[in-house]
Amino acid sequence: MSPPSASALAAPPPRAKLGTGHGEREYSYVDHTEFLRLQKQPNQVIRIHYDSLDNLFAMGIVTRPRLGTPVPDPFPGSRDQHYVPDPAG
Repeated sequence: MSPPSASALAAPPPRAKLGTGHGEREYSYVDHTEFLRLQKQPNQVIRIHYDSLDNLFAMGIVTRPRLGTPVPDPFPGSRDQHYVPDPAG
């Protein structure tokens, strides 16, 4: 058996890099439209206030989760908790 040639041992040519080239050209139709108000004043104004989670807890808007010791469930979906449930199908 003869040793492999130098060309067989050479590194493979580099592959094209992902995300560095340009994709196919595509045409998308664009149009402009005009919006006219029905009246000068808005019918409704909505205000959204952002706050920290701690402040939402303090205001009672969000309740703190009850921390307890998690109980492992070795057979999820099993009615009698002794066997793995049958597969669907």
